[in-house]
Amino acid sequence: MNRCLPLLAPWLLASCTSFDWDWYGTDRDDIEGDDKSAFTQNLLVEFPLDERRREADPKASYAAVEVGVSHVSGDFDQSRDSGDVYELDKVDFLGAGEDLDGDFDLYSASLVIHQRYPVERFTLGILAGLGVSDLDIEIESEGVKDDDDFFGVGVVAGVSATFEVVPTLELFSRGEILVAVEDYDSSVSHSTGDFGVSWSLFGHLTVAGGWRFGRYKLDRNDDYESDVKLHYEGPLLQVRYTY
Repeated sequence: MNRCLPLLAPWLLASCTSFDWDWYGTDRDDIEGDDKSAFTQNLLVEFPLDERRREADPKASYAAVEVGVSHVSGDFDQSRDSGDVYELDKVDFLGAGEDLDGDFDLYSASLVIHQRYPVERFTLGILAGLGVSDLDIEIESEGVKDDDDFFGVGVVAGVSATFEVVPTLELFSRGEILVAVEDYDSSVSHSTGDFGVSWSLFGHLTVAGGWRFGRYKLDRNDDYESDVKLHYEGPLLQVRYTY
């Protein structure tokens, strides 16, 4: 075996000199996506906590336990410049080349207490609770693909406002932020802003249409893995059921 080592020396030397040492130890650049036509589906189920109090005094504040589930999908392109290094999971995308083509599915769920305060035809609300997010993302460039899935668990806080146009029709707005931990060394923040019109059907069922603005950020503490930043906006379809 020792006699073979001199024969292997030229191959080892060639391997070392051909390796692109300029990229070794280089911090990874952020993967950034922007989609202005991302469609969001949102389901809310509400369990009132003090329905009798509200029936006795319609102007009194009231609370409900609210379970929410959302899904949004989108795609994006990101240019690659000289010196850029991107790594999502197992593949390094080095330097200038074809754009990164990305697509993502972002799921979120929450369990919150939603406290509302009626003021004439306006109703203001605050909410807080627990939430999760699950990002499934894939990037591709020059026929090479890389994908990963990121699941975060954390806390949710937000505010809401509605204006009653007629008893069955309301204008609404709502903002939420989720701050979560992903794995043991990464953090997630996901904020959304909703605006639209809701129509009450059959008393317990409400259907709403509008527009959602969203921001998602995955901050990975490992410098040799790319952070992920997604900005999206687009149509919102919301269904709410109140028990």
